[in-house]
Amino acid sequence: MLWSRLSRMTAFAKDPFLKAEKLERPHGAGEPHPTWADYELEAAIEDAIASNHPGLARALALARWGGFRRGTICAIPLNARVWGFDAAQQRHRRLSWITEKRRVARDKPEDSRLTQLLDRTPNRATTIAYNADAGVWKERQLSQAVERLVERLAKKSIMRSGLTLHGLRHARGVELAMAGASDAEIMAQIEHAKDKAAKIYRRQAERRGLADNGQSKIDNIIDLRAKPRTKVEFGIVNGPVNGL
Repeated sequence: MLWSRLSRMTAFAKDPFLKAEKLERPHGAGEPHPTWADYELEAAIEDAIASNHPGLARALALARWGGFRRGTICAIPLNARVWGFDAAQQRHRRLSWITEKRRVARDKPEDSRLTQLLDRTPNRATTIAYNADAGVWKERQLSQAVERLVERLAKKSIMRSGLTLHGLRHARGVELAMAGASDAEIMAQIEHAKDKAAKIYRRQAERRGLADNGQSKIDNIIDLRAKPRTKVEFGIVNGPVNGL
């Protein structure tokens, strides 16, 4: 009880706007959980595997390619990985489990990138992810392990400092929005009960798309200016004008 209360107080101190439905975050307030770039995720996963910590690599993969909360990452059992069939009757991996808090049954396809990572790392516990002792992660223990990994790689200029496990969940949400998923589809994938987060992911995706489109237009102008111009384009067609 005390630890739960302290956890909520710590979360509020880091982001007092987290649970405020109608209070707009100030423009100058920093993002509490920045999204990870793909190269940062790859570097962190490979470092965890090279350090003989495949359970940590699995935790990162579950957050990024499954969009799971920290509590689910710690608790989701190994037998949640089942075989299913898609609309074309093709056999594929699925994740089927009961949520740890509300005891709600969940079922969704397993991202192929997650499947590849889980297939190349060993099963060492009753849960999909596991700690260095092949035991079940505790939430605080997992957060600290990710923090240590991030800061160690940040000192080597491999990734940015301050990235969190929850930032991987955000990256999954933005990826879904950029792929054109509806708010309902994002909510189903990320296990959100309300569409507030889905709308945030969509705005972030739209900003990225607009930035990309703007840069494409600049690139087109640069390419046009770099091309050699013909006499017709310069207005010189039949020699000097008026005998000049």
